[in-house]
Amino acid sequence: MSSKAVRHLLARAALVAASLAVAGGATAAADGVRFHMETSLQAFPFGSCAGFSLATAGTVKGTHIGQGSWSGTECVGATDTGQAALTAADGAQLFLTFAVITSAPPDANGLIYPRGTFTITGGTGRFAGSSGGGTLTAIASVVTFTAQDTLEGTIRLGPGDA
Repeated sequence: MSSKAVRHLLARAALVAASLAVAGGATAAADGVRFHMETSLQAFPFGSCAGFSLATAGTVKGTHIGQGSWSGTECVGATDTGQAALTAADGAQLFLTFAVITSAPPDANGLIYPRGTFTITGGTGRFAGSSGGGTLTAIASVVTFTAQDTLEGTIRLGPGDA
C-alpha cells in the first residue's frame, strides 16, 4: 500500500471515529444540544472503492452516549467519505456520515491532520430520530494506523430520548 493510501486510510479512520461520540459540556442551542466528542480508533484496510476501503473500530466517550464503541467504514480517495455507528452501553446506537480532507503529506512523525464535517443521520433506542452535525478534526498516524478524533457540533435528539 502506498504512503498516500496509508495517509488517507488513517485520515478516514480518524474522521469516522470522531463523528459520533457525544461528549462534555452540553448546553442548549436553538437548533439542538451542543456537544463535544472524543474517539480513539484503529483502522483496518480491506477491499477497494474509488480509492481504498477501511474498516474502523474503537471507543467513544461523550455526555449523551457515555462510554461506547465505534464501528465504521470509509472510502479513502480525493475526499474521504464514510459512515459509522456508535453504540452506547445500553445498546442504543447513533448513526453518522462524514467527509474529510487530509492536508499535506505526513509530518516527520508520520502524523496527518484530517478535517471535515459529519452528519448525524439517525439512531436506535434513545437516539431514534436524532439528527445534527458539525465539524471533525483528527490526528492520525500512518505508521500505527490509529487516530484520535474530536467532533464538535449539534445533536437534535429524536423522540427516542423523550
